[in-house]
This record gives sequence, C-alpha cells and structure tokens, in this order.
Amino acid sequence: GSCGSLSCVAGDDDDSCPFSNLRSRVTFQSEPGEIYYFIVTGFGTNTGNYELSVECGELPINNTSCEGAIAVDCDDVVEGSTIGAPNNPELGDCSDVNLGDAEGVWYQIEGNGLLVAAETIQEGTDYDPAIGVFEGSCDALNCVTANNNAVVTTRMARVEFLAEVGSTYYIYVTGNLGAEGDF
Repeated sequence: GSCGSLSCVAGDDDDSCPFSNLRSRVTFQSEPGEIYYFIVTGFGTNTGNYELSVECGELPINNTSCEGAIAVDCDDVVEGSTIGAPNNPELGDCSDVNLGDAEGVWYQIEGNGLLVAAETIQEGTDYDPAIGVFEGSCDALNCVTANNNAVVTTRMARVEFLAEVGSTYYIYVTGNLGAEGDF
C-alpha cells in the first residue's frame, strides 16, 4: 500500500530458529511493481540495535503442494529450495517429527518393492532439513516415516522405507524448527 494506507503482508515475533529464539523472520511472495515497507520494532517497549537482512529468491516452481509433487526415481539427485514455499501445518507430527512448522516442497516416487532411501546431501544443503514420507492420496495422506536428524551441524536428514509395488509415496522436504533453505 501507501504510507497513508498500509496493509499487513506478513509479520513475526521470535521465529523458531536453531541458533536464537530472538530472531524474527517473514517470508512472502512479492508482486512485480509493488513497493513493500518493512518496520522493525521491539517486543513490548524494548528498543535496541538490529541488523536487517533481505533475501530474494525464486519460488519453487511446481512442487509447493502435494498435487504438484515432482516425480523422482531411484538414483535421482535433485536440487531444490524450500524458501518461499508454503508451510503445511496440517501435516503436524510424522514419526515424532513436526513437519508443519516450516516451508516445504514435494516429490513422489512409485513403489517398486525395494527399500528406498531419501536424504539431503550435506554439501548441497545450507539449512537444517527434515524429510517426511507419506502414502495414500494428497487429500488423505498417511505418515510412513520422517527424520530431522536433530544435529544442526550435519545439514542432513535421511529416511528409509519399503516402497510397496502399486503404491505412490510422497516425499516432503522441509526444515527443522522453522528452518528454510536450499538442498
């Protein structure tokens, strides 16, 4: 909007972050030609110094929803990003891993009767990832397994599951404790 008529696009107070709970972060999709205003303020009456970082990146193309999951096969290596993707709070916990509190993207693999492993690769991942695997249909997903590795410094998450022939499995790549980034 304009200074006389502002509309809130996004806001945050104390985003979940692996290294500080005093960090705030907003992510939003900008519209070409629009001007956005940021206000940085303290909680309650707190004041102090701050550093503002603004990053821009491409939105994930197709796979921000289960219905847009990108098909992968065994031995595929894909690069992606969760930055700018939507959260999926309805996913909640899967194998005791909260998959709904960070941005995520979707992949799918057809069951082949083999043990399938999906993992983020440390050298290509710049955040603390989490992975969940679901089966069923996008409107009725069932948790198969999930992992967030809980070791921030490794930047790896790995899941293994038996992919039954005739079943479709949805692999959700997201972040641990609200983290987002490239993988």
